Amino acid sequence: MRIYPSFAMTALLLAGNACGAGANAELNAQYQREKEACVSGQSQQDRATCMREAGAAYRDAQQGKLGSDMSAQQYRKNELTRCKALPPQDQEDCRLRIDAPSALDGSVNSGGILRKSVTIIPAPAD
Repeated sequence: MRIYPSFAMTALLLAGNACGAGANAELNAQYQREKEACVSGQSQQDRATCMREAGAAYRDAQQGKLGSDMSAQQYRKNELTRCKALPPQDQEDCRLRIDAPSALDGSVNSGGILRKSVTIIPAPAD
């Protein structure tokens, strides 16, 4: 039996497309679930923001940009980058909340983690 190179290549392409189709179907299903959460109000965001975020996540997933392969170092960099959006006098307090919070509340699944830091400033002596 002789296998022609073009047939073998076509078979490989079809197999790859079948795997890709399964992944694409899962992406579509995930996108539909996220849209349903937006429409039903279960997303804890306003509808327009939720739909925009769902669409952006879908596009990123299709392009292979969405994944969970971030390192701890990248997470740390992202946390500190958020502090740069604050006024300069508040940035150090932001870094302290990230490095040594007094308390943590919430979770990623509930929409975010609230870090609390308490700084006691003595009253000025009269």
